[in-house]
Amino acid sequence: MIVMKFGGSSVGSSSAIKRVASIVQSQIQRKPVVVVSALGDTTDQLTTVLTHAKRGESYLAWKLIKELREYHFSVAEDLLGSRKLETVDRRLRDTLRDLHVRMAEACDGERTITPEEVDRTLSLGEQLSSVIVSTAFDQMGISTSLMDSRELILTDDHFTNASPRIWETYAKIRWTLP
Repeated sequence: MIVMKFGGSSVGSSSAIKRVASIVQSQIQRKPVVVVSALGDTTDQLTTVLTHAKRGESYLAWKLIKELREYHFSVAEDLLGSRKLETVDRRLRDTLRDLHVRMAEACDGERTITPEEVDRTLSLGEQLSSVIVSTAFDQMGISTSLMDSRELILTDDHFTNASPRIWETYAKIRWTLP
């Protein structure tokens, strides 16, 4: 087994994701576990969304979320075409709609941007990219099993500065991954 980690610029466009797929394919005999970051500058944009929400700037937060939606759908459509896009469409829409609602509530003072909310929001980039990359890999003939790292990696509750609980995480990964 080999663990292959690809950062934001490595998965920042459909052509970049195709290059990643060819790299993974070249190592397929080693049974790769692929970890992907958020697409491009998504994490920076999510940080800015949080800043706007804290300030009550609902229009600016909404505008950035809309840009994130368009960017992710554009990359997904380039990779998958309109027929296969349906497989990721609902997941992208639901995730970004939920983000919009939470940020609107924060702008209206109904929700506080806690450290836990910061972590939850910043993790969305990886959640979105992993769905897109996994579906694209499947379409390119690389069989995948999408795993949610939130189900595998256990941490303490020091949000925005959490430390992994190494032994529990290791046990969970060994139990879950073949």
